Amino acid sequence: MLSEFEVVNRPMPSSERDMSIYRNERDGIQCKADNLSAFLYEYKAVLYQKKPAPFTENDLRMREIVLETYPKTRSGILSTAIQREPAFKTM
Repeated sequence: MLSEFEVVNRPMPSSERDMSIYRNERDGIQCKADNLSAFLYEYKAVLYQKKPAPFTENDLRMREIVLETYPKTRSGILSTAIQREPAFKTM
């Protein structure tokens, strides 16, 4: 599904002294399309652009996959922190 994009593992270091309840759930992946990237974790996804640019078809495809996989309807600890998606341009 995401194999058509550049995918990189993002291990997050931890230790036995780490007191977080999410200590073992921090690892994720970073996916990159043309102008859009995403950090994907077990419980959340963060879509971002380093520089504002119109979305390509490849960007729109990755966005669609991420939004289908991580619906905004899930409740969670910070579910009130969900931000609205800003308007964007396509090529």
